[in-house]
Amino acid sequence: MVFRAVLLMLLAGMFSGIANASTTHEIRFVQTANILVWQNGGLIGQGADVSLFETEVTSIRPAIGSGILISAASERNEIQPGIQLSIASNSGFTIETDTPDMASRVTVRLIGQGPNAHASTRPVPSVSRVIFQQMQKTAHQRGTAESQALDLEITWTGPVRPVLRVRAVGS
Repeated sequence: MVFRAVLLMLLAGMFSGIANASTTHEIRFVQTANILVWQNGGLIGQGADVSLFETEVTSIRPAIGSGILISAASERNEIQPGIQLSIASNSGFTIETDTPDMASRVTVRLIGQGPNAHASTRPVPSVSRVIFQQMQKTAHQRGTAESQALDLEITWTGPVRPVLRVRAVGS
């Protein structure tokens, strides 16, 4: 009798363990890189690869009332032209020029950051097309995209405006 009771309790314990077993799946959602670029409070580009200065006025005459796209304007004097931009990103990013020679004539300076932003920059090699590198997303805390932005001043020497591109790291 005692043997049956012990056997019955042992079997019940085994089956209750099986009944309580569960399978856990861990799923990680991957979000594509998204970079937002503002100048003077106006959004001038968004995506994983943003070209600056590509919103040039074309020779095609726009329809009346349709507006005209203009390039990011120079905010500096003629001696050292430059622009100020705010950039927020959910991934690391770089700012690049089209040639290493042009990169040697361009300077990027971090002049501020939003209250929810965090700068994590790395020095760039002098023989590269990369002129600025942020190693991780700009957000340090939750908040609006503008509050998570880094404020940068980009200046260059010479009369030729550089071709600049903001790219997500890895794209």
